Amino acid sequence: MMVGDVCSWTPWAILSIVGAPRDAMNSPRRRPFSDEPESPVRRAMFWLRVIVTAGFATLFVVTSVTRDPSLLGGGGSVTVNGSVVLNAAYGFYDNDRHCRGIGDYSDVTEGAHLTLADDAAQVLGVHGLGPGTPNGMLGSVSGPCTFDFRIEGVALGGEFYTFTVAGQHAIQVRPRELRKHVLLSLVR
Repeated sequence: MMVGDVCSWTPWAILSIVGAPRDAMNSPRRRPFSDEPESPVRRAMFWLRVIVTAGFATLFVVTSVTRDPSLLGGGGSVTVNGSVVLNAAYGFYDNDRHCRGIGDYSDVTEGAHLTLADDAAQVLGVHGLGPGTPNGMLGSVSGPCTFDFRIEGVALGGEFYTFTVAGQHAIQVRPRELRKHVLLSLVR
């Protein structure tokens, strides 16, 4: 039986992998719950197949967890890279190279604290926002504004994580999002 042959994966084929005969349920020679003794060789082959199958299953799980430690829940630690984005209505350009928030978002500026906490509200990291980068047309006075950040050594294992920008703007994300570039949009 070939592994790639999908049609051959019938219940009887699966039973044959673990050592049961193909006609185990219909065999006139040996009934499944009879008092006939089983041969020691047949019993040894059955347990050998069970042990080999369990070994491959264990190897698969260990390999999967090694590649992605977050599968265990503990997860290890990661470096979180991302950006905080203000939309055009709240980004003010100081010049062609720097911008900052205005109005309700005037606290979003270069150096404003970005806090990352887990689902138990334990702070995992604090970082100052980088300089605001204008994303709009050169020469305009307002437009979208992006602030980059990087938080190293963030321990994974929670159900969700909360970013708080400048002490008041909170955004929740899932653990898988921390492994890629996190994009936090303050105004939707």
